Amino acid sequence: MFRHPVDRAVSMFFYIQVADWEPTYNPELAKMSIEEYAQSPMIENNWMVRQLTSSFEGDLTKEHLDVAMDIIRRKFMVGLLHEKQRTMDRFEKFFGWKYRVNPTNQEKCREQLLTSGSNSNASNKKVKPKPGEEAWDLVAWQNQYDIQLYEYIEQIFEEQEALVTHVPDGFRMMDASCAKCVPPTFPKTIEENMAALTSGEGGAPLALPPPPPPAESNVSTGAPVDTMLTPPAPGGPVVLPDLNGYKSVTDTFEVTDVPVFWHIPKAGGSTVKDIMGTCHRFTMASEYGIVEGHENDPVSYID
Repeated sequence: MFRHPVDRAVSMFFYIQVADWEPTYNPELAKMSIEEYAQSPMIENNWMVRQLTSSFEGDLTKEHLDVAMDIIRRKFMVGLLHEKQRTMDRFEKFFGWKYRVNPTNQEKCREQLLTSGSNSNASNKKVKPKPGEEAWDLVAWQNQYDIQLYEYIEQIFEEQEALVTHVPDGFRMMDASCAKCVPPTFPKTIEENMAALTSGEGGAPLALPPPPPPAESNVSTGAPVDTMLTPPAPGGPVVLPDLNGYKSVTDTFEVTDVPVFWHIPKAGGSTVKDIMGTCHRFTMASEYGIVEGHENDPVSYID
């Protein structure tokens, strides 16, 4: 889930001004204006590009931006905060999500969250700067690469509609089951679901997503788009994480695949996660299992 970098940075500023429960809370922020914050060392600088390229220090270059764009294009099904309804519709279609507990209540839960959001911080609403104002321009200056990346993501969002055009609207309600109804109904097996996706419920074939297009050249570098680019950085090349274990977004999604959600702070990610967990009733894993050194445990226990 992505949000315009300036809007996100400003929202983050207003949040951390009052969020004394956060480990990053700094009481000095409560005394600052946005203009002062944007010119201080505490302002976020191209957070998305730095995260995607593991470049947390030093200056960024156009090559870092190229890498971030390449990762987004190949590995992400993107969503936009200002397109929440279209985003959730697309996620449900692409990943094959259907209601399995109580469809009527689950749909109400979904609509409420899409309307009201999660962690809306309604008690701390403030007027946000607009383009052309000093505060907006100062924050934008600190996020020039992120803004370019976001504009590219908006383009990708429209292009990725083609990946779900074969899936009917309202897919989440189609063949939904109700485990809490009397009498209860239950979902089909994996094999039955795969057969339904390929043949269609009513006998009409449902076309699967088209195969990935041939590799094209990256406009900036001439490198094949399916090759991970490594940008130069102060002190040596950036060592990027191995993403070969993640499927390309143009590959056909299979029911045995496990989606990974990148939660960008103050970009609507909590709403998406609440819809997945509270409404769809999915079980979601997080980094909690590896805190305090537990990633080194020789044995895992489930109580």
